Amino acid sequence: MARKDIQEILAALSVRPAKDLGQNFLCDGNVAKKSVSMAQVVPGELVVEIGPGLGALTEQLLATGAEVHAVELDGRLCEFLRNGLVKRFPGKFFLLHGDAVAFPRGDVAAEDKTTYAVVANLPYAITSPWLDAILKLPLPKSMVLLTQLESAERLLAPPRSRRRGAIGVRIGAAFRMISMHKIPPQCFHPRPKVQSALVHMQLLDEPLVFSQKPLAIMRHCFQFRRKQLATSCRAIENHGEKLLAERWLHLGTVDPHLRPEDLELSHWRSLQQLNCEHWPTEV
Repeated sequence: MARKDIQEILAALSVRPAKDLGQNFLCDGNVAKKSVSMAQVVPGELVVEIGPGLGALTEQLLATGAEVHAVELDGRLCEFLRNGLVKRFPGKFFLLHGDAVAFPRGDVAAEDKTTYAVVANLPYAITSPWLDAILKLPLPKSMVLLTQLESAERLLAPPRSRRRGAIGVRIGAAFRMISMHKIPPQCFHPRPKVQSALVHMQLLDEPLVFSQKPLAIMRHCFQFRRKQLATSCRAIENHGEKLLAERWLHLGTVDPHLRPEDLELSHWRSLQQLNCEHWPTEV
């Protein structure tokens, strides 16, 4: 859709783009086409889309013959999509009116063993909480995400980078980064004040999903990122998590004087492995 078309449709729907909902509508068809091309979507493939908005990316996905399951929070946009793409693509486009953080896979149940991909113009406001929600089993086989450049750089940040955080560690433990392309503000309506990026990642052959205790320790350490591991781990209040953290540091494979951003993925893997050895029932 061109910018003028988007403006006219939004006016007819009495929708004013909301910053708190991250409503920046894609008005560059080439970006939508590139997203679909990067994802290598094939006919019949199950694709999850977050925040379809007015359906610019959705229509490109449906044109491939994919089965698209989308989740949209704005009820007025849902009505627009139901009167349009849902009717045009019966049995191919499934739309859930809801919060993508609560339903990170749309209406695709976690118990569904069908493999799926994620292709989405991710609302900036929910990038971190949505990633936190999707990084649980079953993981998507691939993700192509259009998000804020700063968020993309955090996902790609290597050890010893100030941008390194818990989300980046978890992404690196489960996915392989394929490519990243910067997207300028003029590709959206309204134009965001920041640059965006299109990120493509594929699931590793042996992905690691951190269980509850290691994940809580990781989050705690990054919450106090300027402190050494020994100091931050001593401040853990939960007894089980504190005991696991102490055993982890006492193994000698991790230098307790390091800060969390300095750790390699192998160090965090050792924490997960230790958790499995001492709490074998936790998944």
